[in-house]
Amino acid sequence: MNDMNRYLEEAHMYTRYPDLYRRLYPKVNDSIERHIRVKGEDWEPTDREVEDMIDEIYEKMMSECPEIDQDLDERKHSMSSIDAMQRPYYGRRRLTRDLIGIILFGSLIGRRRRRRRYFDYPGYGYGPGYWY
Repeated sequence: MNDMNRYLEEAHMYTRYPDLYRRLYPKVNDSIERHIRVKGEDWEPTDREVEDMIDEIYEKMMSECPEIDQDLDERKHSMSSIDAMQRPYYGRRRLTRDLIGIILFGSLIGRRRRRRRYFDYPGYGYGPGYWY
């Protein structure tokens, strides 16, 4: 029963995340898992592979939510002052790609941390010198 309560709590916490995150996270995990199946558990992505994964996930999101790629009207309305024209423009496309990258890197780092914690250290899963 304890496992069921923990599962329900985790499921409830997941519903608190924004809708965009809940749409992106499974796509990011699927992409990582597919690469791990092909390249092995010790796979570390190159910069090019990370960019390709972001492109792939972004294309899937665009097919699901085509409004993500529509930035032209937003830029016209926000260009009312000289300052607005001079600073970098972060439209939906760029923000979505950045969010995909953040989720992707977080998942990759979390995967490395779990793998190292459970498989690299002998004994009870603690670091060197901490078991008695």
